[in-house]
Amino acid sequence: MRIALIGLMGILIAACSSPPAPDRSAAPIEIATPTLDPVELAALEATRIVQSARATAIVRQAQIEAAALAQPTHNAPAAAPDPSQTPSAPVDLAPTLSTPTAATPPIPGPTPTASIQLVRVGFAANGEYIHVEYFAPPVLIAQWRQGLFAVIDETTGEVYNEVPVMPIVGPMIGRPVKPEQMAYVMLVNRPPRLQPGATVTVVLDKFRFEHVIVAD
Repeated sequence: MRIALIGLMGILIAACSSPPAPDRSAAPIEIATPTLDPVELAALEATRIVQSARATAIVRQAQIEAAALAQPTHNAPAAAPDPSQTPSAPVDLAPTLSTPTAATPPIPGPTPTASIQLVRVGFAANGEYIHVEYFAPPVLIAQWRQGLFAVIDETTGEVYNEVPVMPIVGPMIGRPVKPEQMAYVMLVNRPPRLQPGATVTVVLDKFRFEHVIVAD
């Protein structure tokens, strides 16, 4: 019996003196991290940026819609008219018409019986031109042009009706602006030339003066 106890004590002492076995349950578990190449890392970063941008856009859109809903409506319906108010009298917008006045009567035109006074039939430029002087209303003379003047020799029947035209002065037709001023017209004294003392008929448009003696 004593021997058995001694053997048991030896076993216990040996067990206490030996180092304890390591506790594997308390040791940290190591997880192997996979190694990514640069291309995969860039793809992951791009995906993260796109997702962040989408989220930011969604937030901004929500803010804009919220601000639009918060603004008051500008096109408010017009207020209904108050039946208790008396409508004002309509304003007459018709234009005011002035009393028509009588139009100024037109100035009567010249007639064949207008006052015309023949003064003289002579010569100018050493006989190169026939010089006819007369008085007539300025409004009448203003309508006269070349081809309306003539001096006819009653003896020979020769007609002198060409009005000379000067480079600066133009047709040699004097047109006064006042009735008391003398008018004139010059005609070319072409061959056979008209001579002093001849009896002629002077034509001024519709007016004729017969049996006029040509002055020297």
